[in-house]
Amino acid sequence: PCSAPAANGAAPAGTRVGGTVQSFTGGTVTLADGTSFTVSDTTRVAHSVAVTLTDLQVGDVVAITATKQADGTLLATIVNVFPLSLKANIPQLQRPIPNTSNLMTNGTINQVANGGFSVTYPNGTAQVTLAPGATVSKSTDGTQADIKVGSKVTGFVNNGAARTLTIQ
Repeated sequence: PCSAPAANGAAPAGTRVGGTVQSFTGGTVTLADGTSFTVSDTTRVAHSVAVTLTDLQVGDVVAITATKQADGTLLATIVNVFPLSLKANIPQLQRPIPNTSNLMTNGTINQVANGGFSVTYPNGTAQVTLAPGATVSKSTDGTQADIKVGSKVTGFVNNGAARTLTIQ
């Protein structure tokens, strides 16, 4: 979900924002809805592109949103592959997602086969299949030079400054 712009057009502190880049000048991104925020050398910029199951590789670190099936496997609706630069910083775990019947599983892919894949994380492993219509995406590192007018972006903004910005 995207947040509404604050009265002065700046994104409120600590919010997730998203939209289409209307302008990027002097380190300030302005979205089509008027929301604006700054990016700096400390802003983590990434690209997110749609991929398929066959693009997944052993060693990829992934975040999976899924429903646990009766046989113990996971039926995933969302799979996100993290950039390699974040691999060491992603907590690998499995936990319930509050107010849903879904689980969030962060783990490392150890096999891709038979129309699915398996992941390992501390204290467990999981066999994953994709639900019909599941989204699978892969993030790669980017730079401020990649922020272009017309790009769709999402980010986390704190006190008017983007901590992260993902270009779709």
